[in-house]
Amino acid sequence: MDVAKFVMALFVVGVHRALFQNAALNFFAGKVLFSIAVPFFFIASSFLFFRKLRQSGQGRRQALFRFEKRLLILYTLYTILYLPCIFVKNHTGHYAEITLRILAGQCLLLAKKFVTDTTFIHLWYVNTLMLSMLVLTLLTVKVRNKWAVLAVGAASLGCFTALKLLHPAALKAMHMLLTNTIQRGVPCCCIGYFAAQQDDARTRADVPTAVVSALLLAVFGVLSFRNQHDVILLVLRYAATYATAYALLRFCVRSRLQPHPAYVVLRKYSTLIYCLHLLLIQEILDFAAARTGIASLAEYGILSYSVTLFCAVVGATCILLLQKRKRLHWLRYMY
Repeated sequence: MDVAKFVMALFVVGVHRALFQNAALNFFAGKVLFSIAVPFFFIASSFLFFRKLRQSGQGRRQALFRFEKRLLILYTLYTILYLPCIFVKNHTGHYAEITLRILAGQCLLLAKKFVTDTTFIHLWYVNTLMLSMLVLTLLTVKVRNKWAVLAVGAASLGCFTALKLLHPAALKAMHMLLTNTIQRGVPCCCIGYFAAQQDDARTRADVPTAVVSALLLAVFGVLSFRNQHDVILLVLRYAATYATAYALLRFCVRSRLQPHPAYVVLRKYSTLIYCLHLLLIQEILDFAAARTGIASLAEYGILSYSVTLFCAVVGATCILLLQKRKRLHWLRYMY
């Protein structure tokens, strides 16, 4: 599982850094292949939470509180870290125009986004996971049947589809947190709950599910590129992505690797790479490039991806080393 999470973190960097100059290849890589990453994180987090709850017999309320507390700390720390980037994005560098009134307004806006939206681009995953797991944990107090929970996930995605088709204005009026929860969070977390109730042994459906879902993802990906405004194709691609991520999780569960300290390290790097990569290259270096006349690294595809990943790994390594110091133990909350 930890190895798969690490690979998915590398995929997320690929989502934010185009690898190719060709539009079709970039779409297939970023919107199809790499799109498995975030659903896998949702599904794996839900799976691990409910599997641990099932095996340990720990109180549901206590387990949820610890889970939500950890995510809230993570979300808060990275919001603080990204404050300069948020500030620059909102004001595009025109510092002479900034007044105390504007600063106060931006603080209030940030406080609102902290709860209803996302404080920075990729951090939407954290607060969406918080809300989705809260909803699912409350739901499964009464509904324990895994198929019923899976049906709730399907209904959530169906609700998003209906809003997208019938009431697009209503969907646009909803805050991003709620939209992401309906579209991604709840469906994927329901799949994670479903997986947690299954035995780890291989079933007859595992291989066909993996093959069919991967093929459907490829087909819907190609069709979506040709018809990017087709809502039905978009939702079908989402469904195939979630099914493929579930198949990958099942493969990880059945692959009983021997415990090794390296897996714990990979788990830490996964979180750090996901959370740091936009700060360490896309914001700082792109911001500098835009103001010095130097061409942005984003124009160089694989080189851009490699530099981004390298910087994220270096930043993660620094945090892991620094948190060993007595006064910097709090850095462990960053992963």
